[in-house]
Amino acid sequence: MNEIIPAILALEVSEYQKQLSQIEGSTKHVHVDIMDGIFVEQKSVNLSEIGQIKTTINRVAHLMVVDPISFFSKLSAYGFVGVVIHFETLNQQTKISGAIIKARENNLQISIALNPEITEDQLASYLDQVDALQVMTVNPGKVGQPVLTSVIDKIKRIHAKFPNVHIAVDGGIKEDNISNFYQAGARTFVIGSAIFNQEQPPVIQINRFNQIINKLLINQNGKN
Repeated sequence: MNEIIPAILALEVSEYQKQLSQIEGSTKHVHVDIMDGIFVEQKSVNLSEIGQIKTTINRVAHLMVVDPISFFSKLSAYGFVGVVIHFETLNQQTKISGAIIKARENNLQISIALNPEITEDQLASYLDQVDALQVMTVNPGKVGQPVLTSVIDKIKRIHAKFPNVHIAVDGGIKEDNISNFYQAGARTFVIGSAIFNQEQPPVIQINRFNQIINKLLINQNGKN
């Protein structure tokens, strides 16, 4: 399944509410960045401040925090449908297994994010237990960073080694480079600044990205 997912990185509750309202009715999912100021430098709005804000969009929490498992029960209570957690916060075998089990207990889908310096081989034995592998194309925690050029080859390598793994990409995705990620093997595209920080409204930007992906899919099917 191909999907464009808007990403909200908000430092204030009002910013979160504004961006959420801008995409209401135009997307199935939204990534909500939760940052503790320790795992990454910036600190976002607290989950307790935004968790009860109503929306029809399925929310996925991207947990850029040192203790992601401690958030699972609250996220489930607030109605979130999934989590993205970083491999570095779970670099022990028992922690990885425990995180997967805890997510399932809380009815949360779980994806594991790989920062640019982390290789897929470190997570190979768990890839059949998670819903997706999210490849970070930038170092996490800031909006609007340029894509690291080595990431395209990394996505190609993951897709070749693990063809059944659903690959998501997050960071620096724009209209002029999304096709590179698609052709490398990514199928979910988490996009922040190229949706929210443009002259056109976010709904228009989402539609533009969806049109690009649909054309890529049509071209791919035509070649098969």
